[in-house]
Amino acid sequence: MAVLGKRTSREWGPVAEDELNAEEWVKKGVTLEKLDLYDDAIRCYDEALRINPKLASAWYNKGVALGELGRHQEAMVCFDEAIRINPENASAWYNKGVALKNLDRLDEALGCFDKAVKINPKDVDAWVNKGLSLGKLGRYEDEIRCFDEAIRINPNDDKIWYTKGIALHYLKRYNEALLCAENALKLKPNDPLNLQLKQAILKNIR
Repeated sequence: MAVLGKRTSREWGPVAEDELNAEEWVKKGVTLEKLDLYDDAIRCYDEALRINPKLASAWYNKGVALGELGRHQEAMVCFDEAIRINPENASAWYNKGVALKNLDRLDEALGCFDKAVKINPKDVDAWVNKGLSLGKLGRYEDEIRCFDEAIRINPNDDKIWYTKGIALHYLKRYNEALLCAENALKLKPNDPLNLQLKQAILKNIR
């Protein structure tokens, strides 16, 4: 998720690029990022960092844009800079974890997700991605506990119920998996993935 730096107090209408300050470059970058113009957004964040190399929001948003382009190693460097400037930036820890997870550096990713949920215990995405990383490492019970925590925080997200159902189905805990699939379908009745999961589970129960 892109975030804005603090807006300056000066009022401005259309401003030439050479008159933009660092925060305004970040704002422009975020706007471009929302349009999926990631290369252009990165150029804006680079301009912001040229003006103010210690602007955490520029490092963070540049990392997000790089991640969207699949440039995870470069993204991680940006998140490291954002964390160095503000070690309590839960979003930077989370996104660094995602970059590491995409690079299959799962143990390191777990450390980042742990840090993210320590700073912000209600970060659902961090709990889910921690669970997915644990599952890849074969730590299935810990994986499910993470999904449980995510559901406790947000029980109305069908994707979390679906993801937990997949994990339980893999463990052949079919009755529990079925409950998850049914909860997912209550929230999104026509979702094809939720329907497919329920059908797959029922084949194993019958």
